[in-house]
Amino acid sequence: MNQPMRMGAHCVVGKRVQIGARVVLGHGVIVEDGAVLGDDVWIDSHAIVRGNARIGAGGHIGAHCIIAEYQMDFCRDHVFREHPLVIGAHALIRSGTILYAGSQIGSYFMTGHNVMVREDVTIGDHVSIGNYSDVQNEVQIGSYVRLHSNDRIEQLSRIDDYVWLAPGVELTNDPTPPSDDMAGVHVHSFAVIGAQATVLPGCEIQAGSLVAAGSVVTRDVAKETVVAGNPARSMGSVRTVHRRGAHAEEAAYPWRERFSRAMPWDGVGYSAWAREQAPAAHKERRKIRVAFLMQNPYCWDKQRPVCETLCADEAFEVLGIVVPGYECYDIGVRPFGAWGAEHEYFHNLYDGLIDAVGGDGKLIDLRDYAPDYVFYQRPYNIVFPPALKSGYVGQFAKVCYLPYCTNDVKPFERNITSLHDFFDPAYLYFAEGRSMHAAFFQEYGARIAAGTFRNVLTGYPVLERAYMERANYVPGEKLRVLWTPRWRYANPIGGSHFPQYKDKIIAWKQAHEAEMELTVRPHPLLWQNMINEGFMTRETTEAYKEKLRQAGIALDANALVEDTFRTTDVLLTDSSSIVDVFFLSARPIIYCPYTDDLNEEYQQMFTAMYIARSWEEVERYLALLLSGEDPLRKHREALVSEFSKLHIGATQRVVETLREDGMKQIEKEGNRVRD
Repeated sequence: MNQPMRMGAHCVVGKRVQIGARVVLGHGVIVEDGAVLGDDVWIDSHAIVRGNARIGAGGHIGAHCIIAEYQMDFCRDHVFREHPLVIGAHALIRSGTILYAGSQIGSYFMTGHNVMVREDVTIGDHVSIGNYSDVQNEVQIGSYVRLHSNDRIEQLSRIDDYVWLAPGVELTNDPTPPSDDMAGVHVHSFAVIGAQATVLPGCEIQAGSLVAAGSVVTRDVAKETVVAGNPARSMGSVRTVHRRGAHAEEAAYPWRERFSRAMPWDGVGYSAWAREQAPAAHKERRKIRVAFLMQNPYCWDKQRPVCETLCADEAFEVLGIVVPGYECYDIGVRPFGAWGAEHEYFHNLYDGLIDAVGGDGKLIDLRDYAPDYVFYQRPYNIVFPPALKSGYVGQFAKVCYLPYCTNDVKPFERNITSLHDFFDPAYLYFAEGRSMHAAFFQEYGARIAAGTFRNVLTGYPVLERAYMERANYVPGEKLRVLWTPRWRYANPIGGSHFPQYKDKIIAWKQAHEAEMELTVRPHPLLWQNMINEGFMTRETTEAYKEKLRQAGIALDANALVEDTFRTTDVLLTDSSSIVDVFFLSARPIIYCPYTDDLNEEYQQMFTAMYIARSWEEVERYLALLLSGEDPLRKHREALVSEFSKLHIGATQRVVETLREDGMKQIEKEGNRVRD
């Protein structure tokens, strides 16, 4: 550890603190265990830096600031969880500011005095926030944004690049307070909102528009439009507004063409800067090329919303690469190049796909297709040949991972984050939940701080779809139960109750024939693994399937589980990533736990599930639901409403992350060509 150059009296520095060169700590500074301070950081007297703070080089922290303040979960149960606050280089954070843990802030960030920024906020580069302003959680702020004093930005607000907010602006989010019907305001690039203006929930302030001081905006504001009054009404185009005094003949707006203070075009003018920085204005700008490695039909529902949204967006060119699938766990290996169900499935779904292995048996070289981004369905290099492993692909493209499953137990969380052979060459991880977002910050914090790896909390597109599809559910005449046993009997990341329950569930179904229907959807690896572990033979496996058929129990044949969920009333399940998908439908779950070592999300979900630790408890809960009783329904629906907030808009957040990153890459290429 590089010791600070100067340390005042009464400082406390915890264990495992990483301190760069030439760091200065004023009197009474507290730096807690695990914090990271870059080179040339200056922390003034009596500031507190919590252990999950990551402060970039050259940062200045004023007196009495709190950096990475504890979130609500710590205040409730005093259990510390890793929710890092990452602050880019050259921040200037003035006295009295409180920045909560769990946010990501770019370089050259500046605050006035007594500013508060809550958790799960994303802020770009060169952003300033004035005295006494308040930014609530789950807010997105772009780059070169100016928030003046006493601004209040409510939860779920989104502010794009180059926006100016005058003092006292309020962006609201609850149309019928106090309710859960949250709808954030979206302020588009180059918009200006005048002093003491209020924008009501869900409104969009389009690009280049102007909201006059004291206005109350109750509806969307069109592009380059002036609005004023209560309620705000259109006053015409911004181009009719003129400057005052000596410049009275000159149009004031679009302001970017007249004013450049603190903007990247300062000194050269917007027009010249735009020509250099925004080749999008020219027809020859190329598209962002995104490749999807399509290998597993059962996991495609996770990436499908993103892939199909990109296909419909003119900024992107999408390549579908169908890869022969094989499993390399403890169940045997299918030789690479031998096609399975994946070939027919994906080619039936889409036209124009590329086979990773041609008719001559040779593997394509993905480099020849020049992708900018490559999405992997699963983070296991073991299921790919060398020319498709992330280490090779990462040499010429940005490796992306959108999780193939959600995480329920902490051993699985540790298993995924420890896959360094896959993630060390990767560039973009789209975090489906806060637990994994925090876990990746913990494991890859140094790379994230260096800018070589991005860990973006987007929510989960498949859960967004599951929540939206609740309206399509129609209850059956009988209670339709789906049983989804896990594939391994004893496993740290979740075991299977199949050996104990496989015969009992048939007997239960036969005893309640008139009241229920039962479908079994085993994990794709279950049958072979039961054979490998000695619970069954090939003969007894086939005999059991026949026994199911004779009992009127269906073996689910749908490739995507969401197709089966549409006709499911109750889910009976072991540990599985599909639990979250069904949970968002707000229908009952009977959960058979293998371990109680759960992450935060599942600890909450557990309170709204029927937890069965034996077959007798499974029977009891099935009987309860068959009777029409569902005592957890209201609690479950409330949790679903809360959980959905993270996932609504997840697909678009993934797409916008790719768009923003891809455009920057294309601009860099253009600059290199001009140089």
